[in-house]
Parts: sequence; C-alpha cells; structure tokens
Amino acid sequence: SSTNIMNASSNSKCPKTYRDIMMDYFQSFVEDAANQGSNILLSTEEFDRAETNITEMTNVLIPQGYKIHAVVYYRRFYDWIHSWYNQITKSRWNGWNPNNDPFVQWLTNDRLQEFQSSYSVAVYNRFMEAP
Repeated sequence: SSTNIMNASSNSKCPKTYRDIMMDYFQSFVEDAANQGSNILLSTEEFDRAETNITEMTNVLIPQGYKIHAVVYYRRFYDWIHSWYNQITKSRWNGWNPNNDPFVQWLTNDRLQEFQSSYSVAVYNRFMEAP
C-alpha cells in the first residue's frame, strides 16, 4: 500500500535494507505505471510527518514524466488535535497518554509545540521547499 511505501521512504528507524527494498519497489511501480500510461494517486496520512522525504519521491516520479499535484484536506487544528487525542486514548499507545489524562490536561504547551510540525503551515512549507 502507499502508506507502507511512504513509511519506508520516510522512517529513519526502518532498517535500511527494508527501506531500500520498498524504494526499489516504488520505483518499479512508477516505471510500470508510466510505461502503461497510467496516472498515480498517492494518498496517505504519512505526508504530514517531518521526516517524510518529499524530494526522494519526486526524484522517482518526475523523471518518468509525472507532474505532481498536491491535494490537501484542511482540518481545523483543534478538531485535528482532539481527533488525534481520541485515537491515542482509545488505542492506549504507550507514552502518549499513560495516565489517561483528559484532553484539557493532555494538551500542554509543550505538546502543542510538538504537534505543530505535523500541522498545516509546517507541512505546506515542507512541500513548497521540495523540488
């Protein structure tokens, strides 16, 4: 799936061999799609992560003649962060809310700063800086 490809392309914690295998697969997929005259739609929530390597992806797509168009869904910050809080609270992801704090206690100033890198303006700026 595209999410797995994006994770492999962006996640520095991924073993290098797995990352290389996924990028080889992505390049082969792009080449096959280009040879067949097919369009490609990549959709993933992983594009908001600061470690996503947009340049690496464009370096695979552009030589095959693809023009890249970004379509972004905007969600108000406090709606987005509350949804994120609900996801981690329901799934009990270790480390994010170990005390099961209510939202108003969980959303500290430090946490706000941490999440800003994954939200609209920061994501937009990263995409605009990519070739």
